Amino acid sequence: MRLIYDKIKAVLGKDFEKILYEEQNGFSAIILLKDREKGFLVCVKKTPITYYAKVMKLDNLMFWNCIYSLEDPRGLFVFAKEVEELVKFIVNKLKLLG
Repeated sequence: MRLIYDKIKAVLGKDFEKILYEEQNGFSAIILLKDREKGFLVCVKKTPITYYAKVMKLDNLMFWNCIYSLEDPRGLFVFAKEVEELVKFIVNKLKLLG
């Protein structure tokens, strides 16, 4: 799953001050920090047939944890069969969330 982080970092590295990665209970948590005011959490999981991810603003979250964040009604889901497609959809969702 580090491949997803590497691809996101390659695409968004210039737009964010820090991009952090952590494995959490089968999810890849990617934290994108733009500045002190703006940041996002992207939780990614791979199933046998697809990838899915949830993109959320950090200011909406009580915990920066993928398990809890999936239950939160705020945020946008992404589904894709390939990593490149997933990264493209994640970038689009980040633009929508602002």
